[in-house]
Order: sequence, then C-alpha cells, then structure tokens
Amino acid sequence: MKKFTNKILPRRRQGRGENGSGKQKGLAGPGLESARDHHQLTLRKGIPTKRPTRTGASRIVIGVPSDLTNGAHQGNGNGTPVTAGNGHVNGKEDGDVAAVAAEAVTEEAHATDGVQLICEACAAIGFPRLFDWKPGEARPWVPLAHTLKDESNCPYCTFFQAMIGNIPRGSVDGSETPVSVAPSTGSDTEARQMAATSTYTPYFRIRHAFERLGISQKHELGRAVLFEVTTKNKSLPRGYILRAAENETGLDGYIESSREDGANSETGTQTSQPSSQTQSSNLLRGRTVPALLEPALPRCWIDYCKENHADERCAAKLAAPGKSPLKLIDTESRKVIQAADLETQDYEYVTLSYALGDFELDPFDEAAELPATLPALFEDSLTLAKSLGYRYLWIDHYCLPLRENKLERRQQLDLVGEVFARSALTLIVAAGDDLADGIPGVSVPRDQDQLSLLNESGFFTTSLLRPDVEVAASRWANNAWTLQEGLLARRRLILTPSQAYFQCGALHCHESISIPLRLAPSFALGRIFPLDGVDSADIRNLIGVYMTRELSRSQDRLDAFRGLSRAYATKSKGRVDTFMGLPLFDPDSFTNIKVVSETDRLAIAMSWMWSGRAVSSSQEADSDIDPCYLDKTAHFPSWTWLSWRIREDPSVSQSGHSFCIPQTSDQSLTVADGLCAPPRTEVSVGFADGLLVSWEIDGVAISRRAEPITFLRIKTFCFDVKVTKKEDDWQVTEPADVFDQATRDAILFHIRSSHTPANTDPSATEANTENQFTITAMLLTGRHWRPAEPVPETKPPAPSPTKPPAPSPAPPPAPPAEYPITALLCAPKEWQSEKPLARLGVFSFTSTGFTMSESKDEENGEATLAGVAFVSGEKKNLETKLRELDLY
Repeated sequence: MKKFTNKILPRRRQGRGENGSGKQKGLAGPGLESARDHHQLTLRKGIPTKRPTRTGASRIVIGVPSDLTNGAHQGNGNGTPVTAGNGHVNGKEDGDVAAVAAEAVTEEAHATDGVQLICEACAAIGFPRLFDWKPGEARPWVPLAHTLKDESNCPYCTFFQAMIGNIPRGSVDGSETPVSVAPSTGSDTEARQMAATSTYTPYFRIRHAFERLGISQKHELGRAVLFEVTTKNKSLPRGYILRAAENETGLDGYIESSREDGANSETGTQTSQPSSQTQSSNLLRGRTVPALLEPALPRCWIDYCKENHADERCAAKLAAPGKSPLKLIDTESRKVIQAADLETQDYEYVTLSYALGDFELDPFDEAAELPATLPALFEDSLTLAKSLGYRYLWIDHYCLPLRENKLERRQQLDLVGEVFARSALTLIVAAGDDLADGIPGVSVPRDQDQLSLLNESGFFTTSLLRPDVEVAASRWANNAWTLQEGLLARRRLILTPSQAYFQCGALHCHESISIPLRLAPSFALGRIFPLDGVDSADIRNLIGVYMTRELSRSQDRLDAFRGLSRAYATKSKGRVDTFMGLPLFDPDSFTNIKVVSETDRLAIAMSWMWSGRAVSSSQEADSDIDPCYLDKTAHFPSWTWLSWRIREDPSVSQSGHSFCIPQTSDQSLTVADGLCAPPRTEVSVGFADGLLVSWEIDGVAISRRAEPITFLRIKTFCFDVKVTKKEDDWQVTEPADVFDQATRDAILFHIRSSHTPANTDPSATEANTENQFTITAMLLTGRHWRPAEPVPETKPPAPSPTKPPAPSPAPPPAPPAEYPITALLCAPKEWQSEKPLARLGVFSFTSTGFTMSESKDEENGEATLAGVAFVSGEKKNLETKLRELDLY
C-alpha cells in the first residue's frame, strides 16, 4: 500500500478564495461533526480526524521472518521496510509473557535502521495471541491508553494511533470531545500527555460479527471474528480489523458459493449451530483496496444482481421514460444521440450523479458531439462506463434541454426520477471539490487510508470509514439535486476517496470487506439508502432533508425536487401530489370527513412548519428563533417551503428539528383525521402574467401553465394581532386576554424570528423604528367547524302509578370538547406597509366551537371561535371576519 497522506474528507484547500455565497471554495463537504443527515442515516458526532502513522507507512510488519515478508510489505516514508523485533525498550526478557510471540531477530536485525521494537506495554498485552483468538478463550477489554502517549517506535502503538485518529480529551462534564491536533506538529506530544490524564480511553475488543454487523447470531457469518477499537460508550468510526488473505484483490471471496448444510441462501440463517467457527471467519474477510479500481469487481456485483434479483426492485424493467425524447451519450462515438433513434429499444445506459461544486460549466448548445475537452469527472465517467461494459451514459448537462426551453425542460425534469430508475447503473461520485478533481479510483488514486498489519498470527486489514459516514461528509450528500438521484436509482456504484460501494435493492457491498454475495442481502453495515427507495419514506421527512441541502442556483430549488414529486404522485399506496413543493395528501388518506376538497388538501399543506426552535447557548429561552428564515432573494412565494432556508449559524443548535404539518399523523394511509379548511374558504392561484385561476376548479389548467406562480388569493376567516416592542420586551396587546401565554409566546416567536437576519445570533434583531406591529392571522385548518347534529331525545318510560320514581342525581355537566385550529401569520414584506403580504409562520390553539353569523352578503361574514382561553375562570371568545387576501 502507498504511504499515508494527511487528506481525509472533509478537507479544505488553501488559497482558493471565496465563492459567491461567501463560503470558502474548495470545501469537499461539511465537517464530519456537522454534516447533514444523509437520507435516513444519522451521522455520528465527534468523529476524530484521521492521522497518518508516524513512519508514514500504511502496512506494518511485526516479527515475521524476512523470507516471509519479501515483497509483502510497502516501504515507509523513506522507502525502508517497516519491521519489528520482539525486544523491549527496557531490555527485559519476554519469555514469561505468553502474549508475546514475536519471532526472534538477530543482533544484526536489531541494528538495522528499519527495525522497530515492541514497547513493554504492547509486549505484555500479547497482541499476536489476541489476533489468533479461539472460541472458548476470554475476550477482554484491552486498554490502549498507552498508545496515545507512546513516543517510541513500537509498531503496535503506531498502528493503533493511526486507527484512533486525532486524540480526544475529556471535557469538564466528562463527555468525550475531539481535540484538533494536527499531525506531525510540536504540540503532538503535549496532546498525548493531556489525553493520558483524560476520561478518554480507547480499548481493543474481540467481537463476533453478529454483535456489530446487524446480523443474527444464527446467521452463517454470525460467529465470525473481527476486532475493533472502541471506548466504553461508543465505537470509533474508522472501521474494523479483519483477517485477510495476503494481497487479496480478486473476486474469490465474493463468488464463493459453498455453505453449511441448513443455511438459508437469502438470510444466511442456520438451522443448527455452525460446526466450525473457522469457516465463518473464512467467509468474512478483509480485502486490500488498491489505488485504482479494478472494473471486474463492480462488474461482479452488477452481474450477481441481474442474475439473482428477479423479484427485487432493482430488477424492474420500466418503459422508456415518457413522451419526451431521451438523450444519451454514446461513449464510443462521443456523440449525444436520441434514444428513440437506436435500432433496438432494449438498450442499457448508465446515469451519473455528482455535485457541481464551484466549477463553471460552459453552456452546451445541444450539438451532436461532445466538446473535445471535458471536465475530469465527466471524462472519467465515460471511461468507467465503458470499462463496465456500457455504451450509453446520461449526464444532465448534456442530455437535458437548455434552460431557455422552459416547458420542454420542465417536462423532462419531471421524468428525471424515471431516467434514474430505468438506468442499469448510477455512478455516484461522493468525492472531490468539483468536476476538475476526477473520480477516485479511475484517474485519481484513492486515499490510502487503509491500514494493514502482518504478524505471526496472520495478515489483517482495516475496513475503512463506515460507508454512510463517509458519504454523509461529502459534497455530494450536501447537494439538493443528488437527493432524488440517489433514492430513485435502482443500482448504485458509490465512489468515495477511500473505496467503492455497491447497493441495489438487496445487496450492499464494500470493496474493503469480502463476503459471499449470496449473504450480502443480510449485511447492513453502513447501508446508505433504504432498500425500497421512497416506497416507505414519508415525503415530509424527505422535504426536511432536502431543505438542508445546498444549490448553486436558488431558482432550481423546485426543479431539483421534481423527480421525487413525480415518484410520490405515481405511488400505488399513500399517493401524494405536490403543488409548488407542498405535499397534497391523497383524499383516501383522510378519515372522518365526508368530502375532501382540493381546498382542504392545499390548506393542510400550507400549514407546514419546521418543528423546534433555534437556541443559542448564550441566550435565554425568550430569544429563541425559528430555525428557518425567509430568503428575501428567493424565486418562490413565501407560502411554500421552497423560499425558506435553514439557519447556518454554528452557535445555534439545530438538533431535533424536522419538517412537519401540525395535526397530521405520521401514518401515510391515515394522515388527516377530520382535518379540513374552514367553511367558505376559497383559493385562487395568481401567475406572473396576471392570470388568476381557481384552485378548486381549474387544477389541470394550473398544472399545464409554464408561467411562474407568484401569489395565492385566499378568502377565509381572519383576525388581526397587534404586538408592541419596548427595547427587548415583546408583548401581544390585541386581542387582549384571549390567548393563553403559550399561544402568545408562539406568535411572538415568529414575529421575533422575522426581525432576526439570516445566520445571526438570536440576540440580534434588525433595527426598526416602529414599536407596534399589526399582523394578520388567517384560519387554515381545524376540526368540527360545524356543530354536531343534535341527538333526538328519547322519552323516558311512563312511571308506575303505584310507586313514584326515585329521584336520580343530575350528572355533572361534561366540559366542552376542545378542537385544535391552525392559523397562518402574515405581514407586509420587510415590515413595509406598501409591500404585499408574506408568510411569517403558523401557530395552533384550541377552541370549543365555531359559529358563523348570518350574512346576506356572500363577500362578507363573521364567525366566533368560542372557548379559545380561560382567563380568571372566564371563557374568552375570538371574533373573526371573512377577508380576501393576496399572499405572496
């Protein structure tokens, strides 16, 4: 293996300046500690930064005779083989230490510059015996604290220091937080000494596969042995240590087909205990990751999927995507062709998923031939597709219509999900800063992060960073376009700086771990994507993930979500339509409501919110703000989440927040129980050219128009809220004494947030000379708007004339039922009265009844919400009026 480098995702290149958004260029992705959740996987916090070995070598050979290691180990940073004797640094004999079985070396070998001496602590531990663990032997917690402060040339200390990464130390409360210690600096020794007295202690553990790989104990691999470096509280993310065949880079471990009698080929479970633990360990092996990817390996994964997954999602053959012409790149002729012009329609093609980064692409004028010079990433994707046996490749930049062709481009963007679902393979490049970096393993050597250890017990390799963690830290995982591309693809080859992964509808394969492919469906270590794509995913959760993603062009925010929108609109169960990104639940998802109108569906969707509050650690609770803020430069109306952004202030906590819709269930088939819009609610859609179309009647016409939608005209019951501000004190003054304190706090929460600039600490608010604000609240959704029909009274039986009935005590009156109501707050944009209304947020309260006053004029009306609050034992009502407002 090659010499260690200092690079690991994420990293920053120096001297590349700032991009248009004010962020430093060259960022390969968010930090491992702060990267966004990737799909349904949560990134672990506090991941130590990778560090190289002190010698620079990634392979460490310990106490193995030279005739067994010739050609078997790489050089260190100076080109000298790294070997080790068995002597102690203090000169003590080790014959009484059964743990030390290092091969004796001659005096001449001790004098060789390349020889390393095992330290006394490692010799006493006896790592060769632990690496050769047998069933029935103890599995101790072996402390590795001494490796953090070791300054000798001990090969075991060198190995474990590199695997642990940068050294954490205990914080005041005893929690473990990483210390940022740059490798090879003068502070390295001091940091180790600090770590030696901290609460952080790493341990070496012997594990069975079922304890760590998400498989059962009866699984065919369940009793296989692996090793890990962990702490008392959590595992470290740098992978496991696995026994490997020396220099194994072939396919033997994947295509092995023998199994124990009674093993189930799909689940790997055993009907009886395996007769030999050795066989399990032989099936689960480490694998050396070469600098460049050998195409035969992913081709092996793909072929197995095609031959064995007839009933899985990845085997589904879809028809050509829609009526819009599909364009593909012919990798042989380097021309862009129409798929409809191919001689056969039984063609296969590969799709490419990537993050553009800061790279500026030249416009493609839909010419027949590709430019003579392509960005390195595109060129590598052509090379890789051909090496895997595919002739045709789809790259959005060359295969989608130009932005000037708005209608045609929108039609094809609606079908992007089908383009990826139909492709034979999707190449996901989760590495690099931009298109100029190329694909690791194709034209760019992979990071040689993999450690290997050769001692008398055998050859061992590390499995590298867990796939979901490594991908979550990439720029690809922070890009909005790639969310739908990754979820909707049926087969994926994920290319990262360290290795390649493959995932289809059943398999999940690591390049650094070799297991028989027949057992791979039950192997879930670090699985990146859900097996069923979006079939079981809640669209509200995906919107929440999508809102955290970045786009180089904010006007693409809707286009990059069109594939997912269409996927949910075509689901057989739990179908969800969308309008400007808002989820419109299927009428079949409503219960306890006779007729579900289109207005009901839209009103519920408009009540969306980002749950939780953004809290600054240095601020009081009354200065909390909304985690979202309205982007003043957004190309979309304020009532859709498309125009809202997540605050990025690092001093503000964002944990526990998600996209949600109040009063709805998380069950896809029963979303809304009796929830609907208020009576007499009407909505019309306004376009940029001035056309106004009824939402309830002309839904088809709305969907066919290419003109941008700019506002909604909403007629519903409304009321005004007046707020005063004196210095830092905000108060709701009208309606007086109607809402309880929790409701008033919710109103002030949104008003205070709207006065807080984006990415600013909650204590800072925009200067505003006014000290009184008027906000309009419109009723959106609720239950039991109309009173229940009275139950006819039944006459009691006539009393007996001979015996008068005994008087019965009157039952106590039942308290009135309370029903939730959601209202939307809106105010003039930027609090300037001459500007149109914009959304501030939604809040909920309860009421015991809704009564409309009789009115001869259909344009006007009043209604009373009873029992909104009880103040000093007195029931308070809220008066509302029917109004028509334009919400931009």
